[in-house]
Amino acid sequence: MTTQYFIDKTNECYSALYSGLLTAAQSSDPEAIHRFRVDVKNFVGLMVFVFELKRDALWPNTMIFQLKPYYKLSGKIRNINVVKDLLSAHFDEVPDGFYNYLEGQLLRRQNEFEALTSDIDLPKAEDVKNEVSLLMAASTFSKELLERHLFDNKVKALSLISDNSPGEEWHAARSFFKRNYLLSKLLLAEVMDDVKLSENRILEQELGFWHDIVVLTKTYDRYLLTNDCSSSPSFRKQLCELKQSREKLIYQSTQEVV
Repeated sequence: MTTQYFIDKTNECYSALYSGLLTAAQSSDPEAIHRFRVDVKNFVGLMVFVFELKRDALWPNTMIFQLKPYYKLSGKIRNINVVKDLLSAHFDEVPDGFYNYLEGQLLRRQNEFEALTSDIDLPKAEDVKNEVSLLMAASTFSKELLERHLFDNKVKALSLISDNSPGEEWHAARSFFKRNYLLSKLLLAEVMDDVKLSENRILEQELGFWHDIVVLTKTYDRYLLTNDCSSSPSFRKQLCELKQSREKLIYQSTQEVV
């Protein structure tokens, strides 16, 4: 893997996210939002690694900061769509009015995203490529350094899970596993065995599903507060059982990779 290969992949990822943002801005399709967010994660993972190579560089963090408003608001839309999918897939009965509340929230967030993306303020792909090329020319880059970066991410993620009760730290751990999977798929897929590649994928998906349940719980609590409703005992019980079973599975899975 050469420096030029890394530069080309970075440019490819940025072009994809820029195009994906334009598509997501013009479409209410949940998949368009999801695809854009994956593209952002690909690019941000590369930027974090560039910063590891050249700690005095300000530009990688500036790029991440510029993407944040689009990523954050698209995440609010994505969360609502995920909650709707969870309800239809795992719950036989949904409290009255909850779906209507979700549809109202979704429309509000979509309108906010449409307003935000009416004037997209991001650099062009050629400018990004030039900046990355300059940074990489002044950095030491190798496959071994990338593998070390992935290993450090894995250690941090496992520590966040083992040292903390389920909470924000677990969500941060998911980000490390997700970043590892995407970076590996982007840059090392041809030389990494399937078992190693799938290890990060399995853990980030398990943590992702757990986080989806957390988001559903928080969304349901906001719905109850906003509408002054009483909680459904059976729905709450099913939520808790689903969350606890996933937490148990995550503990088991992380023990297997230690």
